[in-house]
Formats: sequence, structure tokens, C-alpha cells
Amino acid sequence: MDKSNVEVTSTPVYTGSIPNTPLRFLWYLGSKYKFLGAISFLLVVCAETLNVSIFYVSSRLIDSFAGAESLVQQKEVLLFWGGVFLLVSAGNSILYRASGFTAIYWIIKSIFSPHACIGGNFVMLGSHGGETAAY
Repeated sequence: MDKSNVEVTSTPVYTGSIPNTPLRFLWYLGSKYKFLGAISFLLVVCAETLNVSIFYVSSRLIDSFAGAESLVQQKEVLLFWGGVFLLVSAGNSILYRASGFTAIYWIIKSIFSPHACIGGNFVMLGSHGGETAAY
């Protein structure tokens, strides 16, 4: 008599064409809309550059204002560097908002695109192994 141990595994093995690791899955979803992802990334880099520039502009404002010798020079410094400070601050906020909107648009287009072949049910009902989410 042959006595062999057979192991029964309850974990299903996924063999489909959709990647089963998180980063590869996200790359798979967003690969058709790489342009939106690149735009979002560039907007974040530009916003962060302006964010760092705020410290430079404010230090130039203070140093130039302290170094001005007359009231007229102080007024010119305040108008110029104060205007630059307002422009940099506004640009920083606008670029952060724009990067967030493009990132959300990229995610929405990626998840609900025909390329992804998934729609919302794939994500909500369990992508690998058939588990259903309790919603």
C-alpha cells in the first residue's frame, strides 16, 4: 500500500496576465497614461522647487531691506522682493494643486480604462484568487 502525504493548500495560485505584485500592478494600470503621470511628477518637482525658493526670497527680502539706506530704497526693496515672495508662494500653491489634480485624473483614467480590463469591480471584488470584499 502506498502512503503518500498530499498537502491541500487553500491559497489560490494566480496565473493570469495581470501582475500580482502591487508595484507591477500599478505600473500595469498606469502604463497607458504615462503622460499624465509624468506631468504630475514634473508639477510636484516644480512646486517643491518653489517651496525651497520661498526661503531664499524671504532671506533676500530681509537682507536687502536691512541693507537699504533710505526710505525710498526700502520701499523699492519691499515692493520688488515682496512681489516676488507673493508670486513664488502663489505659484507653489497652484503647482501643488495642479499636481494633485493630474495625479487623481491619472488614477481615475487608469483604473477605469478599457486597457486595464478591470473597471471598478476588479479592484473591489478582489483582484487575485476570487476573494470578495465585504462592502
